[in-house]
Amino acid sequence: MRVRLAATPILAGSLAVAACSPEVRSLAYPDGERYEEAQWRGALRDGWRRNYYADGTLEREVEYRRGEPHGRWSHFGADGTLLLRGEYVAGRRSGEWIEHHENGAVRSRGVYVDGQKHGSWWYGDVSGKPLSEEMWERGSLLHARDLAAR
Repeated sequence: MRVRLAATPILAGSLAVAACSPEVRSLAYPDGERYEEAQWRGALRDGWRRNYYADGTLEREVEYRRGEPHGRWSHFGADGTLLLRGEYVAGRRSGEWIEHHENGAVRSRGVYVDGQKHGSWWYGDVSGKPLSEEMWERGSLLHARDLAAR
């Protein structure tokens, strides 16, 4: 798939403000529909970024700081269903992340610390029934338990 880049600067009243203000850049599908809009400062993403499916539905909404993911990360299905939500801090996954099946049932839930799985992670099937649970310590799997056999 090819996309084209079009820059849309945010107008500012002075050069000092313009240098600090983000520039909104856009990418489009070959048919001209928007594919991505994002805020940039120079060569780095800095601010929000939104990606869209070909029909214009929001696919992903993320935040960046100085070129790295930093802030909320959300990914949606083509029907608008939330599929994944979490947060980045300085380019690394941090805090609770929840992934959903397309029907909205929780697929996985757990915590990241400095970009690594940590603590209890839970996994479920499309009906929401528990499948397994894992215990992690800073990226190392300590043990896993099959919950589906119960």
